[in-house]
Amino acid sequence: MDPVRAGLTLLRVAVASMMIVHGVARASLGIVDDFGVVLGRWGFPAGVPLAWAITVVEIAGGAALALGRAVRPLALWFMLQLAAGVYLIHGPAGWFVVGAGRNGAEYSVLLITCLIVVVLADEAAYRVGGRMSSPRAAAASLVFLLLAAGAPGDLQAQEFPGQYAAPPSEWRYPVWPSGCRRFTGEEQVACLQFVADNYAGLGRYAAANGALGGTRPGQRRVVFFGDSITDNWSKPGYGGFFPGKPYVNRGIGGQTTSQMLLRFRPDVIELRPDVVVILAGTNDIAGNSGPVTLDTVQDNLASMAELAKANRIRVVLASLLPVSDDKKDQQGQPVTRTRDRPPAKIRELNEWLARYARDNGHVYLDYFAATAHPTGLLRGDLNDDGLHPNAAGYAVMAPLAEKAIAAALAGR
Repeated sequence: MDPVRAGLTLLRVAVASMMIVHGVARASLGIVDDFGVVLGRWGFPAGVPLAWAITVVEIAGGAALALGRAVRPLALWFMLQLAAGVYLIHGPAGWFVVGAGRNGAEYSVLLITCLIVVVLADEAAYRVGGRMSSPRAAAASLVFLLLAAGAPGDLQAQEFPGQYAAPPSEWRYPVWPSGCRRFTGEEQVACLQFVADNYAGLGRYAAANGALGGTRPGQRRVVFFGDSITDNWSKPGYGGFFPGKPYVNRGIGGQTTSQMLLRFRPDVIELRPDVVVILAGTNDIAGNSGPVTLDTVQDNLASMAELAKANRIRVVLASLLPVSDDKKDQQGQPVTRTRDRPPAKIRELNEWLARYARDNGHVYLDYFAATAHPTGLLRGDLNDDGLHPNAAGYAVMAPLAEKAIAAALAGR
């Protein structure tokens, strides 16, 4: 093969490999449905089926493109897909992928340019009755590039370095004291020792905090700070965590306000956000760190808000979500959430949050009203366990959070 043809083959296979890896990674992470929810938010009909169709075309179509099959229609489809990504996500984030910016458009523009070259080269080869490359050479290049890319099993569902970090594999036990009740004997002792050694959970986001770069000019960083309802937002299966936004997730499932207060400086203040969205308190009511009065919970929340204000961080205080008793556990037994989290206490803490936010110039984010059934319990379609929102629940919460953030940035 002559050098020009070899170079064009490598270019085509390289671009095709990148599309394949995108699809494989999305499927491996289990976030195809999440992608579909996001497409639905953007106004695309049948978001989840469309997400699966895009993923299948990326994998199967990418392989066909690498082998030189249906080059022009596949290249045109991928150009359209990449252009849509620039318009919806990467363009608003600026030009740079790293360095002077984050998640910008330059990578997508380069891929579109490469695909244009691939189409032109295929057209030229077709006109002279030839083939741009042999299937054998293309297959060898494809195998090499996919091996070089590596397996996507170690990926996390995050858009930029430091946005989120999954719990470390060595965290075998719950991070809250009452969670150790499920164990007995030496294992319970080991669990309690783990909680004592990691009460604040400072190690969870230490590496992510170090990896988090600066924001580009004009970009506003927001930290979502809380417990499992914040933590789950970045996990596969929950609809995605604000695609294209410079938002940072610092949730740790099971934590109480006393634990969060201890990590507020490294996980919020030192990240220098413009806004912090605090969602906390339901685990205090449940006694995850032992019995505690609502006055103590309020003091902890007020301390976080005061620390943020002292560091010129605007504060959004989110209401607690309601709970419900309409779900069953894996054994088919009813799950009674209202026993540990009495609705009256949730309402009382929410009333204090609204009043405190109003009196201190913060923004109150009312998730409760949007997710509660007329009975005051968590709507059945928005949860799967009576406590945590599912993807549909987060789809309700996301625009409310965006509105509250905008109000905080506007100083209202």
